[in-house]
Parts: sequence; structure tokens; C-alpha cells
Amino acid sequence: MDACTHWAEQELAPGELGHADRDARVVAMLATMVRKPAGTVPAVFRVRAQQRAAYRFLQNPKFSWRDVAAAQQRATALRAREIDADYLLGIVDGSSIAHTDTIGDDGVGPIGAIAAGGHGIKTSFALLLTSAGVELGVGALALWARPDTAQQTPHNRRALQEKESRWWIELPVATRAALDAEQVRTRIWWQFDREGDMWPVLEHAAQSRDWFTVRQKHDRRLAASVPGLDSRYTLTVEAALATTPVAGETSVLVRAARGRPARVARVAITVLYVGVRLRTAWKHQHRGDVPLTVVRAREIGTSSAGAEPLDWTLWTTAPVKDFADALLVVRNYTLRFRIEGVHYGWKSGCCETEHAQLESFDALAKWAVLQLSVSVHREALLHRARTEPDLPADVVFDHDQIEAALLLYREHRAVPSSHGKALTLGRLVTMIAELGGYTGKSSGGPPGIKTFGRGMDVVDVAATVLRLQRQGSEPPT
Repeated sequence: MDACTHWAEQELAPGELGHADRDARVVAMLATMVRKPAGTVPAVFRVRAQQRAAYRFLQNPKFSWRDVAAAQQRATALRAREIDADYLLGIVDGSSIAHTDTIGDDGVGPIGAIAAGGHGIKTSFALLLTSAGVELGVGALALWARPDTAQQTPHNRRALQEKESRWWIELPVATRAALDAEQVRTRIWWQFDREGDMWPVLEHAAQSRDWFTVRQKHDRRLAASVPGLDSRYTLTVEAALATTPVAGETSVLVRAARGRPARVARVAITVLYVGVRLRTAWKHQHRGDVPLTVVRAREIGTSSAGAEPLDWTLWTTAPVKDFADALLVVRNYTLRFRIEGVHYGWKSGCCETEHAQLESFDALAKWAVLQLSVSVHREALLHRARTEPDLPADVVFDHDQIEAALLLYREHRAVPSSHGKALTLGRLVTMIAELGGYTGKSSGGPPGIKTFGRGMDVVDVAATVLRLQRQGSEPPT
């Protein structure tokens, strides 16, 4: 069995689609998709019979995208059961997948700004990682189409169940339920960006047995009043932080962004233990007081001219007993950005899901679920190559892929083979990326998903030829 088929079997737990033939079909499809990711069915499945089978699977009304997502979710829980760690990391984020619907009958809805007129599928998913930051898989997934009719009730007056922001709570709950179903008791430490700074999320976080870290968006009042002051002038968290001494300093790697190179930021860490008053946004109704730890990381003197310095204020329910715990809060929040790479690979980087030409919401959603698995797999592979470069290459790649890469690279670079040397994961990923156009440090960093994907395209073709030769297949005369 080749590495792609083995991975596909591990990525989708059997039994969720209601029929063994469907389980076998989806595994075969996913194995082909990860060999050569692309946005459309014909671009992935080059053989006509495989194309017809893929279309039948995606259009089959006997199961829905939720069944495929359930197989994906259960497989992630099974992998989590094999991890021996104090906690797992969880990240929730939302986005949208654009789709061209010229007739207006594909079942998608408006996305982005109303004036822009974009249409597609709204998405939100929970990504599980190991404490080291390696992707385990999708913990829970939501896909939906917004209605075309304008919402009459103002956002602040709607119940949480009627808002898209409910997924900040429902996805962690669904992930926890999936882990519990597989007897996984490991705590999840959730990492939310500023969109998650809402009173329902903080209220839920205070009651959950899992831990939450949420980047602050709103300055909140402290639960305790200040002696000698009128209750209307209660102290806020920002005011309290301004008078709290710095606990220490550390360094944080700031990723490159548009017009901004990557840098190592020197940040001062401040820790504050508070009770925070939660109020509804519309009526300012008092919901209750929750105990939180505030960890602030503020850049000091390392940002370039014109660049915005790093300044994170993080609410957390994780225990912070000393400066080392505060550093762990900041370090784990930096791993929240791992989900951005998955989004990029899913939508345009390697899977190009936004190019799908399917004509129904359910078919589009099934395709998107499978493509999400491929994007997570590619990101996990590249991350391991960066953080564990000395691992043996055969931990991830099969023999045919390794041999094909070596043969192509020797032709590409005209270098002699190195007999007797064990090939490492980091070295092989770099070699494959160079086959796809990676030029080393001048490319701006380690191999990315684009250059690695282009290199894997040619490696997998060569690996297939080697595999057929070993099986005794003769070329047609």
C-alpha cells in the first residue's frame, strides 16, 4: 500500500457513510486528491472512469457532507487518542469559499461585502494540533449558505443561536464530544483571535473543563469596585494593566506579511489576575463576573519604522502560576496562526477549492470537506519538515516517492548520489520543493505549499511509473 492510500484510510474513519462501498470509494478519491491536489474534479481525476465515479459520489443524495465530516472528525479523535500529552491545542476560525454561480441555482449564498456581490459557502472549523503545533486534523466543521434576504433584526438583538458567532462555542463543544466518544480525556487548550472576544465565549470558557485563550478586542470593567470611588467609575482592565509592573521579557517570531518582512520581536510580558464583569452588548445587562488571567505581550524597540508593534492582550482560563506559565500562554497563541496556512492551502494554495465547478451545495460541501483534509495534511507535512527536519524521510514518504524524488533531483541538479547516507525529512522536502521552483533562502523562507506542491506533482507521476514497473506492467507496444 502506498503512502497516500495509507493516509487516506487513516483520515476517514469507516462506517459513517452507511455502506462499505462508499467508504472504499471515498478513501480511493481522497488518496488520488492528495497525490495531485487541484480545484476541479477533471483536474484531479484524469481517467474518465474515475471522473464519473467521483461525480456520482459527490452527487449521491443518500448521504450528505455532514456524514463525510463525521468520518473526518472521528478519525481526528482516534489520532488524538494516541497522543500522550498534558493538552492538545485547538483553533477555531471562520472564512468563506467563493463560488461562481451565474444562474443562481447552486444553493450558495452571499459572502463578503454586499456591494461586491460575491457568492459562495461560509465556513468555520476547529483544527486540533499537538502541543508541539503539528496538525492532528479537523475537530469539527460547519458549512452553510447565507440567505439572500437581508436580516431585519439588528445583530445585537438576535439570540446567539441565530448568529454565525455561535460557532465559536458550538465547534469546541462538538470537538470535545467527539473526543469523549473515543475516550480521549486530554484537555484542549483553545486559541481564539479577537473575533472570539464575546461575553458568551468568555462565559462558556469559565465553565468549561478545557482551557481557553482569547485575544482581547474589548476593554472590560473589573468585577471589584475601587474603594472610595463611585460605582460608575469602576476600573477597567486596560487601566489596571497600565499600573502593573512587567514580569519579564521574551522573544516572539513575527511572521512575514504583505509589505513586512519576518522579524524577531522583543516583548515585555505583564500578568494580571482579575475578575471581569460581563455585560450584553445591546442592553448592557450584567451577565455575571468571571475570573480570568490577563497576559499582555507588548513589543519594545524591535519594530521597524512605520510597522505596527506587536501588542497582544490575552484573556486565559489556563493556570498561570509563574512567568514560565505566562510565556507558555504567549507561545501557544502564536500557534493560532497555523490555521491561516490551512485556509490558504484549502482555498487557493494547493487545493484551489474556489475553482470547483460543481452545481449543488451538497456536492460543493462534500468536495470542500475532502479538500480540507488534503490542506491539513500538506500543512502538517511542511510543519514537521521545519520543526523536525532530522526525522527519517520514510516516516512520511513511501519508498517509491523517495526513489522518484532522488532520481528527478539528480537529473535536475546534476549531482552524484550519496550512498550510505540516511535521507532526512527536511532534506527531502527541500529537494522536492526545488523541483517545484524553490530557490532556497532567496525565496523568503522555508519551502512553502506552492513550490512543494509543484514538486510533488512531478514526483508522484514518477513514483507511479516506478510502482508499475515493479508490478511487472509492460508499456503498450
